[in-house]
Amino acid sequence: MFSTFPHCHCLRDLSAASARHRYNRWPHLPCCILILGGWGLINAQLLNVRHVPLATDGSVAGKSLVQITDVHIGSRRPTFLRRIVKRINELQADAVLITGDLVDDDVSEQDLRSLAELNTTAYFILGNHERYANTEQIIQHLRALNVIVLRNETVDADPFQFIGLDDAEARDTVKKGLSNLSKLDNRYRILLYHRPEGAEDAADWGINLMVSGHTHRGQIFPFNHLVKRIHPRLHGSFAVGDLHLYVSPGTGTWGPILRTNARCEVTQFQFSRDPITPQSPKST
Repeated sequence: MFSTFPHCHCLRDLSAASARHRYNRWPHLPCCILILGGWGLINAQLLNVRHVPLATDGSVAGKSLVQITDVHIGSRRPTFLRRIVKRINELQADAVLITGDLVDDDVSEQDLRSLAELNTTAYFILGNHERYANTEQIIQHLRALNVIVLRNETVDADPFQFIGLDDAEARDTVKKGLSNLSKLDNRYRILLYHRPEGAEDAADWGINLMVSGHTHRGQIFPFNHLVKRIHPRLHGSFAVGDLHLYVSPGTGTWGPILRTNARCEVTQFQFSRDPITPQSPKST
């Protein structure tokens, strides 16, 4: 065939040369992809406790709170939730704040059973994935496990006031939600809202600490660059007036059990009267 059509030899040689050229330009690319993927698989199984110190001159000094978010039971197995609960109990926190996307699908109460083993009070708000599933059934499961579900409401937990808002697409959700609620005097006010949006409105209302998740810090490279365009406050601590916003990278993973951009995080907020020099939160 090739002797009949000599130009085919040229096409074949050009194709081979092109393949060699691509390989010569990035000879280590396949190896790098394999290493990154392998690390992502391992990293997605590790639980990291990040300690975030917060200075206060109020009655919350000496208290501690734990945040988990974006656990995604459904994508992750119930055994992963049991590991999270065990780690939380070791921290001896005054309360646990679950800021949405605890589940992916219509999970059973048994899948969430380990939440009943928490040694402190747990508060929960809806994330977008709870809205996609059978919301009322999920809420029923959580309440049966003694988790307090906050749906556009507040609770007085002296010395704290916890405010929980349902997740929504609208950018003014925080502003509208808070406008229908009353703030308590002599309380440290904490807003639980799934998305890192509306912090300015929360600060104007009088929130001291806002805790969010949703971004996963992009979860897998290079999606962090895309997510940051949508949510500029991608991860970590931000000062917004007198408000402290913390955006968790998430405790679990969504979709593939793979994470390259951050560790799976359990966040512990530690309140102190002493001035705190800004520093990177410590991980253990």
